[in-house]
Amino acid sequence: MLEKLLNLDRRYIFICMAVAVVLPVFLPMRLEVIPTESAKAGYHFIEALPDGSNLLLSVDYGPSTKVECHPMVIAVLHQAFRKNMKVATMSIWPEGQPYATQALNEVAPQYDKRYGLDYVDLGYKAGNDAVLVSLGIDFRGLFKTDLKGNRLADLPMMQSIFGLRDFAAVGCYSAGRPGALEHIKYTASQYGMPLIIGCTAVQTPEYYTYFSSGQLKGLLGGMRGAAEYEVLANVDGTAVPGMDAQSIAHFTIAFFIIFSNVVYFLGRGKRR
Repeated sequence: MLEKLLNLDRRYIFICMAVAVVLPVFLPMRLEVIPTESAKAGYHFIEALPDGSNLLLSVDYGPSTKVECHPMVIAVLHQAFRKNMKVATMSIWPEGQPYATQALNEVAPQYDKRYGLDYVDLGYKAGNDAVLVSLGIDFRGLFKTDLKGNRLADLPMMQSIFGLRDFAAVGCYSAGRPGALEHIKYTASQYGMPLIIGCTAVQTPEYYTYFSSGQLKGLLGGMRGAAEYEVLANVDGTAVPGMDAQSIAHFTIAFFIIFSNVVYFLGRGKRR
């Protein structure tokens, strides 16, 4: 019996892993997600802003990291529109611009928000660091039109926004560079703007120092950070079910590691 278990066809393990990952997506378990201090700080900072404030979101991730970063943008848009905030999105990643548009199109109709009056999609700007430098020097020179080709001067929402400092805060949701680090260097450090960062899990340790030093108002790390923000904002998104799948998958891996070692040592003892 032990010999059979030791030589178990690995395809059975693959099937178990597939079930562990897929099942929680369709049947969410809603495992408890306890928000970290860095997530709570970002949420409460935005919550404390006056209703109707202007918020700038930089959406800088691609298809491979959408599962981690996109739920963050969705959740913060829900929070912003509930507070009747005016939201502008931009991207310094070409792959990020479609996701900014997608997020706005998904969330804005739920709150009867109108384009040009309540939110604006500024689109993608090439130039990496130079874009962020120009952001604080000549915002209207950098963005003369929105993604649709409308002149900013013709949009009702933009009548009171002439520069970066007309925004109450900036959120950067980034999967690499240019992205979060450049926003810290220019948007937060050089121009003194309140900055909240959302990044992939692998990047998170790099940015904790900036949160601890007070340079960031909040920090969301990976799918876990997105799930924390969904809990805080009471949003029924994809990150919390995703954490269910991730947690069950980790449990399954741990189970097979422990089980295989137990079977191995029992078999070795029997052979002796």
